[in-house]
Amino acid sequence: MEKHISEIIDISGLNLLLEKYTVLTHMGTAVLDLEGKVLIATGWQDICTKFHRINKDTCKNCVESDTSLANNIKSGMPFNMYKCLNGMTDVAFPIKINNEQVGTFFIGQFLSEKPDLDFFKKQAHKYGFDEEKYLKALSNVPVISDEDVKKSMDFLSQLTLLIGEMGLVGLQLIENELLKAKEIAEKSEIFLNNIINSMGDPVFVKDDQSRLLIVNDAFCKIFDLGRSDIIGKTLAEDVTPEERESFLRIDKQVLIDGKENINEELLTVRDGQSRTISTRKTRFSDNNGNKFLVGSIRDISDLKGAEEALQAKIKDLNGFFSVVLDLLCIADTDGNFRLLNPAWEKTLGYTMEELMAKPFLDFTHPDDLQPTLDVVSKLASQEAVICFVNRYRCKDGTYRWLEWQSAPSGKLIYAAARDITDRKLMEEKLNKYVIDLKRSNEELEQFAYVASHDLQEPLRMVSSFTQLLEQKYSDKLDTDAHDFIHFAVDGANRMQMLINDLLEFSRVTTRGKEFIKLDTSSVLGQAINNLHAKITETCAIVTSDDLPFVVGDESQLIRLFQNLIDNAIKFRSEGTSIIHISCHSEAGYHQFSVKDNGIGIAPQYFERIFQIFQRLHTKVQYPGTGVGLAICKRIIERHNGKIWLESEVGKGTTFYFTINK
Repeated sequence: MEKHISEIIDISGLNLLLEKYTVLTHMGTAVLDLEGKVLIATGWQDICTKFHRINKDTCKNCVESDTSLANNIKSGMPFNMYKCLNGMTDVAFPIKINNEQVGTFFIGQFLSEKPDLDFFKKQAHKYGFDEEKYLKALSNVPVISDEDVKKSMDFLSQLTLLIGEMGLVGLQLIENELLKAKEIAEKSEIFLNNIINSMGDPVFVKDDQSRLLIVNDAFCKIFDLGRSDIIGKTLAEDVTPEERESFLRIDKQVLIDGKENINEELLTVRDGQSRTISTRKTRFSDNNGNKFLVGSIRDISDLKGAEEALQAKIKDLNGFFSVVLDLLCIADTDGNFRLLNPAWEKTLGYTMEELMAKPFLDFTHPDDLQPTLDVVSKLASQEAVICFVNRYRCKDGTYRWLEWQSAPSGKLIYAAARDITDRKLMEEKLNKYVIDLKRSNEELEQFAYVASHDLQEPLRMVSSFTQLLEQKYSDKLDTDAHDFIHFAVDGANRMQMLINDLLEFSRVTTRGKEFIKLDTSSVLGQAINNLHAKITETCAIVTSDDLPFVVGDESQLIRLFQNLIDNAIKFRSEGTSIIHISCHSEAGYHQFSVKDNGIGIAPQYFERIFQIFQRLHTKVQYPGTGVGLAICKRIIERHNGKIWLESEVGKGTTFYFTINK
């Protein structure tokens, strides 16, 4: 029987029962296993334990008694009673379960009749015992008659059978528990296998020789092997020598020191492809102290590829990051720089360590501190900020103007800043120029006022009084005097015309009206109407195509057409003056043309004629002030257009100008 008697019988309970039996009968009892190990011992007599068992010669008698008892039990007797050479009587009962002896029950160390004192005195003398003590120990030995012994044997035989039956019940209980435990273990194993097979990563258990004991489906798949090809093996022949050495070395290390190991390794699978894997190995021990290795494998080849691609991207970005002239940074909403590009060092003069050591607000101009805090608050609320400007302190104590574009991402701020200090200086200069220009315009306005009132009044007086002088003293003046008076009046009139034209030229930009949507055909009609007398007088022919709508200053565009048509009539050839206005559209603008068949203009004068007071002919040949085309150019420039001409002497001129759509 595989089970020991102590595993199937309640030894402590039986010991308590036999102690009570000893108290009632004064007989000693014992229960021994098949190897002779004493499991229970009650009421053993001093004559045996203190004399017979400790003397070499009398102990031989005890051993002989034990041997005789055991031999007779094995022969199939229900019990065996034997009187030993030392004069004591012992009885042995076999304890059987399913007819198989599992132990021996003993009673003994009693006398079947009154002791023969002479025998025991001689024995004390023979073996050197203290007679008085020996006989005193003998007096404690119970004397049990044969009849009482027989009754006891019947009782004890039944007790032994009862002990056997108790053991049988215990054995059945144990077997039932074992059966249940086996069933639970089988279910647990199935459950465990289902768990590990449901795991996507390969999982394995190895013994202390790196032999595989448990693997899941994913493990079989990665090696392309069946379980029968894996269990009990190290797979040393299924990997390269280098991989085998690495696997076994790490296995041994974990089994020795018990520390968890996480490692990246190469695994060459059966198709010859190498995969990058991450292995996780740890040690555990069972109740018997056996060491095992449990681990998992994760194929990280795709992850490693993605990491390498990411690192390449980061390398490219870092290269770009380092050469960009603008100031790039990653900061957080707590006010700290996280990453800066080299442009910061070049622009502000600090080292990278100095910049990273302080909050970015420490570099901000005091006047810009609150606006900067407001911007950081917006970014913390995940609101992008475009075109924010503040000043940053340089290491030399000066400040540089920075124009920012920033975008938030959680607690991080991604920002780019451009040094606009030079632009700011230019803007300051430009503002100064604007102020100067405004003052100049104001002075020009003042001059225009003076020209239109104060200067013209003396001219009118000169002209008027000169004409009165001619009328009153006409009969007293000779021919030369009359000519001088005409020269004076003509000069005054021409001066007045010049002042008026100059005044109009200055007011193109200072007195211009708001741009509105205009029908160019209507504008042209007004200009023609203003020239009606001259057109009729010279029999000129003015025609036009359909003209578009434009946005502009109506009075100035009327003046533009009027000056160009007037010029065409003034510089006409001997035949009938024919003038045609047309337009065609281009991307973003309209291009107008005013074509005539007049005397034409030589190419070398194409630019000069647009300058103020520039004339190509004498005032006798063609009267005028030389301001008309200069006014046209200024009107077109105010409308953000261009004006130019094409001409051939004797064949006519075409003026072109553009107005944005």
